[in-house]
Amino acid sequence: MTEFDDEKVKDSFVLANPNPVLASDAEGVLQFINPAVTNLMRDAEVGDAEDLLPSDHKGMVRACLATGVTLTEECQLGSRNVVWSYQSVGKEGVVHIYGYDVTRYHLQQPYSQSLPEANPNPVVTYNTEGKLIFQNSAVVKLLDNLGVDNVEEVLPANHASLMDFCFKIEPSITEERLIGNKSIVWSYQLLDNCGDLCIYGFDLTGYDAGMKDRKSLPEVDPSPVLTANSDGVLQFTNDAVNQLLLDFEIEKVEGILPADHVGIVKACFLTNTPLNAQNTKCGKTFKWSYIPVDGSEVVYIYGHDITEINV
Repeated sequence: MTEFDDEKVKDSFVLANPNPVLASDAEGVLQFINPAVTNLMRDAEVGDAEDLLPSDHKGMVRACLATGVTLTEECQLGSRNVVWSYQSVGKEGVVHIYGYDVTRYHLQQPYSQSLPEANPNPVVTYNTEGKLIFQNSAVVKLLDNLGVDNVEEVLPANHASLMDFCFKIEPSITEERLIGNKSIVWSYQLLDNCGDLCIYGFDLTGYDAGMKDRKSLPEVDPSPVLTANSDGVLQFTNDAVNQLLLDFEIEKVEGILPADHVGIVKACFLTNTPLNAQNTKCGKTFKWSYIPVDGSEVVYIYGHDITEINV
């Protein structure tokens, strides 16, 4: 690894950037660090740049490359808090990693308000007493669109029980809420550093039309439904999947799924976030929704034929 002896890397990064910038290959091996990383290493008293990064750094690199999804994670380095953003670039097998020091935000306000305000998805935060302490502008917009005043009108019906479960038993759980014409999956995440509960909303409207209960195996669903374990190995396929295989004359189920299926599954578990992918098979275009099931090692995969929509 070098700081700036690679001319191509020089062209990609501004060496004068005051924020830490790194580049990694597909295996998670660092190929470049800028001077700000060296300064951070000195301040944090570490001898290796990788010691600054999240413990699951290599997994984040692989997931980022496999899905094209930007992934973020926060690390505490001594008295400093740094958020690392992993972003795949057009150059094959390269991930750029950007560091942002958010220490001053921690000192000024609760963690829940430091980053999510700019999140385009709804984010709310509750303290250990179950009191709402933060909601970002995306929540306000959602409430306005639905014509409701209270955020708990759009959260899961068993919201109070879910909070209690997170605080006492399991730090993360996911549940869906259907309201109006919207289908929203809410991901409850207990924050390690302060004990507050952050709840992230993901609007799946348009991706899950016609879905049955996720928590049962929808054998009779007319759309393809599958489940996979944390390694991406398929465990269940319904009749609609089997019919697709016959129609397309494909032997293996994986042949109808996105090429980066395994990476998408791993990214779902890594981020506890529903992810979507699109592919085309035999003249048909499919949207695939990968949804992690709370409290289990299972991802549900729902296929939707959107060929006519794309015409």
